[in-house]
Amino acid sequence: MAANVLSVLIPTLISTIQETARNSGFILNGVSRDQRTDAASKGQSVTYPELPDIAAVDVTPGVAPPDATGVTATAKTMTLSNHKAGQFKLTGEDERGMASLGQNYRSEQINLAVQAVVDAIAADAFQTMVRGAGQAFGTPTTDPFATTPNILVDVWKSLADSKCPDSRRLGILSTTDYASAGKLTQFQKLSEAPTGTDFATGRLGMLSNFNVGYDQLAGTTQTTVAAGGYLVNQVGLVAGATEITVDTGTGGFAAGDVITIAGNVLPGTATLAQMVVKSATATVITLNQGLLSAVADNASVVRIVTHQQSILLHPAAMYYSVRPSSQPTGGDAAAMEQVIKDPVTGLMMRLAYYKQYHQGMWEVSAVFGGIARRPSWIRKLIR
Repeated sequence: MAANVLSVLIPTLISTIQETARNSGFILNGVSRDQRTDAASKGQSVTYPELPDIAAVDVTPGVAPPDATGVTATAKTMTLSNHKAGQFKLTGEDERGMASLGQNYRSEQINLAVQAVVDAIAADAFQTMVRGAGQAFGTPTTDPFATTPNILVDVWKSLADSKCPDSRRLGILSTTDYASAGKLTQFQKLSEAPTGTDFATGRLGMLSNFNVGYDQLAGTTQTTVAAGGYLVNQVGLVAGATEITVDTGTGGFAAGDVITIAGNVLPGTATLAQMVVKSATATVITLNQGLLSAVADNASVVRIVTHQQSILLHPAAMYYSVRPSSQPTGGDAAAMEQVIKDPVTGLMMRLAYYKQYHQGMWEVSAVFGGIARRPSWIRKLIR
């Protein structure tokens, strides 16, 4: 392939990747991104910083300043569990068209290939959010925005009680939830507010300090059946406990399940808190977030049945990494490769070109994965 053709092809492909990434959905706004650009492989562990809570200390005058103990960041690890690619083919005629039109050239197959990778990243990030949430709000098969936006206020209180920062909170709704919320009078009033006021510049959901958007990949269904016969088999469970020993029942539990435990209620109410399961064995359930109140021995444990889910969170609760894929020593069969990063979305991909018979195959790919590092700042909204 002539160098002057490549000099046009590569900028065209880069601009297409950036445009597609920026026009995609809302999910990737809800994560803190790893800024490293080095290549990685599927299954590779990467580190991320975890800061401890810092307590105020008494000030005692002295000759020498005290050592700042307990404020060092801890390096924790997460796994890049996905490697996805979008592929497209260009003939010599396609390349001539790109060369003549330059940056103005657009191809639907390029858009679709890039969109496939961006969607795969967003889908994985959303599943990481729903599995890593601390609590859930809402009722299966019930529209959370049927008559009022009050559920946003309930979640606002829950996050505030967990000392979640008030600014930058996001609501990532399914298109169904977003459409329901948009029909409420409270949100329609936004368009009627005088120009220049804070209310006029608000977005759907800002009434409860959530910047709410929608994403087609939100609203996934958590398919579960009722679990029967489970009782707490442990004395002395207090608020904050995350491991719950139970009697054996039927149905079992899995990561991402939503459960209630008799006696574990939302602060100041008699409403049972809906907790999210981190992991489970036949006799021990581990929660993402600790109990909100003390629980007695033989308290019933109930699993919430099949539901759809949206997410309300603070981006600092999620850490996510998207890297170009690493290659074996000497490279693979690619005739050309380049790492592309969109400075706005932070998405990074490997662009590679493979020679074929009377055509060329192009591929955009990425290795990615993430972790919910603060479940107490993530809430599932179920319906």
